[in-house]
Amino acid sequence: MILLPKRLAAITKATSKERSRYTLAGVHIIDRGAGKYRVAASDGKAAIVVEGSSAPDEYPGIPGLPPGMPGECTAPAAALEAALKCVTKQKGRPILENLAVALDAPSSAVFASTDGEHHRCSPSVPLDGQFPPVETVFPASTKPKATAFFDAALLSKTLATIAAIHGGRPAVVRIDFREDKAPIHISARGDGGLEVGAVVMPMCADFPP
Repeated sequence: MILLPKRLAAITKATSKERSRYTLAGVHIIDRGAGKYRVAASDGKAAIVVEGSSAPDEYPGIPGLPPGMPGECTAPAAALEAALKCVTKQKGRPILENLAVALDAPSSAVFASTDGEHHRCSPSVPLDGQFPPVETVFPASTKPKATAFFDAALLSKTLATIAAIHGGRPAVVRIDFREDKAPIHISARGDGGLEVGAVVMPMCADFPP
């Protein structure tokens, strides 16, 4: 069994809305054992992978929740999002601010949450088909040509502003890295005739330990 934090509901935004891409309408969940997990979502153009660890042994027992086993499944995005939204903030009991996910068969999952008194437990019918091997498109362990660290909210706000300026019209964004830890230059051009430029300053820090 693994525990997923409530904020992981955001990953469902990265799934595909196209009916023809059936498996990409789900979130791929892997239970690696010992509380470790990997969750992935993709729309075929971009992919997001989250890896983490949890302490399922500290989670209280819930009627109908099996012990689970290492494995994987592709859960419908709507089902996972709904289950995560049922997780409530618990003062003094942070372990309950997670969704328990138990793989009770090679390809199916049970979602459960509790506030200590009231329990929610629901099986998830997995999507058919094989989730694409998104890990193969991530860069190998070769040294990058340039590296910089950015505040995720700042970078997101900058790109959202550029998209808003183009008024929802298609726009192509180019990101230039000059050297390590230097500001990046973002330029965008859309079919509306506008050219937009932006500079984003990097953070003076590395990943937290």
